[in-house]
Amino acid sequence: MLRYDPSQSAVKEFRGKNEINRNTFTPYEYSRGIFFILPDIDITNVSVYIESENGSYSGNDGRLYKKGDAEDYILSESEGTLRMREAAEGRILVYYTKNGHSVGSDSSIGIGALCGENSGYPDPDAGTVNFEFGMADYMGQDMSASAKQVTVDGKNALLIYNKNEYSPFESYSIYKSTSSLPEELWKTRFGISDKSSDPEDIDKELKFTVYQENSYVQLYVNSNGPRDMYNRYPLTEENLLSSPTVLQRQLKKEATERN
Repeated sequence: MLRYDPSQSAVKEFRGKNEINRNTFTPYEYSRGIFFILPDIDITNVSVYIESENGSYSGNDGRLYKKGDAEDYILSESEGTLRMREAAEGRILVYYTKNGHSVGSDSSIGIGALCGENSGYPDPDAGTVNFEFGMADYMGQDMSASAKQVTVDGKNALLIYNKNEYSPFESYSIYKSTSSLPEELWKTRFGISDKSSDPEDIDKELKFTVYQENSYVQLYVNSNGPRDMYNRYPLTEENLLSSPTVLQRQLKKEATERN
């Protein structure tokens, strides 16, 4: 059935027989609550708690949590990464042990867990910062146990995500396409363009991988893995267009899908 509404108009773009879908974002329209870099690699005894009004676990922060499982997330204990299958709507807590120590409890773990900072912003060029609950403030955030540790299910867990709040454990590399992404990676292009550029142009191509089931695109800068700070913050100024005058203007990224 075809329905035609004379009060509305639409344009479809094709290349040969293939329809072209375009998504345009600003660099700051990354998807939150999806991908997290835990403070350590090679972790054990991992438990993930997801805030839920129907949760059966009470945290000492006054909130209810459910214990997550493989239907909720994909975990790599060796890489220390956590990817949620759906964007989190509330808090996420993670408990684990490494070398006999629970997360954040000892200065011998959490080495190089956080991005270095420069003038109050994360800066991959500034090296890394170790994490533990006894550390000083980080980028203006209280990182002490009173702020980042939640006791739940008899465990002292780390608060890695609180909606609408910056998390130093989150990867700011995920963007969601408004259209379904094709299985063939070559059919998708992702890049950045200056605001003044032609809408059809991509000034600089970016590297990415695709999570087809959720239509997510994850950017990366190098092959060092998701823990690398440049891959955690792929759209820092150094990784955008090279001209400082362009960097001072609002940049946009254009995802072009070639079905």
